[in-house]
Amino acid sequence: MTKMQMESKLSEMIGKLYIYKQKEHRILRFQCESSFTKIVTSREDIIVNHDEAKEQLTDFLLVDESSPALPSKPSDNLPATNHMTMPELSFKSNVPQLSEIIMGNIEKLKTDPSYISQASAINDQLKTLVELGKTEIEMAKMQLAIEKISHNNRF
Repeated sequence: MTKMQMESKLSEMIGKLYIYKQKEHRILRFQCESSFTKIVTSREDIIVNHDEAKEQLTDFLLVDESSPALPSKPSDNLPATNHMTMPELSFKSNVPQLSEIIMGNIEKLKTDPSYISQASAINDQLKTLVELGKTEIEMAKMQLAIEKISHNNRF
């Protein structure tokens, strides 16, 4: 990308909000040099080499500020509640079964050392289930936080 192309593109971006590398950046100004451009944002300065500019500028995702992510007032079709509901977690119903599998594998390993490779494979799968459970918990936390914000905006 040429210096002139960079200046043209960045001029259009000034004042707008973008997501870049999973963070919000408002483009404040820029300074084009011969081989690179310094983009000053509300979060940090970003250096873009003109050779890599086309690819790097496509990583800036424009945020539509005209429609907020959360409603500013309660919707007419939502029931008015004074409490928050805990999201359902799928792994809760599987905990007793998983405990039985783990304990059964421990007992089998005590009596049959050749079972180690199978137990190892089962252990890897259980680790994956645990990670999925952690992800569900984080999603539930986010859901509760969004619900709390939405609830507070109603009153």
